[in-house]
Order: sequence, then C-alpha cells, then structure tokens
Amino acid sequence: MLSWFMLDSVAWRSLTPAARVVYVELRRRFHGVNNGWIAFSVRDAADRCNINKDTARKAFVTLQERGFIECVTPGGFTRKVRHATEWRLLDERCDKTGALPTKAFMRWRPEAANDCKTRSGNKADTVPSFGTVKVCPNSKGG
Repeated sequence: MLSWFMLDSVAWRSLTPAARVVYVELRRRFHGVNNGWIAFSVRDAADRCNINKDTARKAFVTLQERGFIECVTPGGFTRKVRHATEWRLLDERCDKTGALPTKAFMRWRPEAANDCKTRSGNKADTVPSFGTVKVCPNSKGG
C-alpha cells in the first residue's frame, strides 16, 4: 500500500519513473513481517522493472538518498552462493532490528534549488520574471 502522505511528498514527486517502479517492486516484496529482510538485487530490479542495470542501480541510490529505503545487508558475489542486498522500507517498523519507522523522505528537500539565487540575492523559489538571470553555483558559466 502506498500512502497518500508519501505520494504527496516533495521527495516522491522528485523521483524518476524508474525509481518509482523500483520502489513499487520492492514494496511488493514486503509481506508485513519481513522488513529488513527484503531481498532485491540490482539485477532482479532491472529484470523485474524492464530497465537497464545502471538505471536500476541509480534508482536504488536515489531511493536511499531521498529516505525511502535503507540497505540492511549488502549483497555481493563474494559468498559461494549469490546473495541479494536486503532492504528496509523506512515508512514501516523494521522487523529485523525493531527500529521504528523514520519516514525520512518527509524531511527531504532538494538542495540544488536552495543554492540557486537571482542576481539580486533573493532565492529563486518561483519562475523568474523576464530578464532575471539565475546565478547557480552548480551550473557552468552562470
């Protein structure tokens, strides 16, 4: 179940379609008592979501940065048996550690938009009027 407060959050609206579909597939593997043990690898996500492995990896990174998921046990090929990464959904109680939901995605705000200012020094929170030039430290030549 995807909650309304999550779908209306700034963090959710900032996600790419690939990140959203990876989250939905990860959420689909949650059965109510396995949060913290949800196994889902990049390769599984790429196959299940019909996206490239690099895109799936970026989706996992974005979901972690925005506060939707957390890696509990990293996966890898170092074991004799293939082991997928185990994830925790941050809007649910962790069944592995007992940690309460953090809902960190509700506190996420875009950093780049806060760094950009107009020449007058005011933050560019709205669409600039005609003739206003944004000065952003992250952009080249501006």
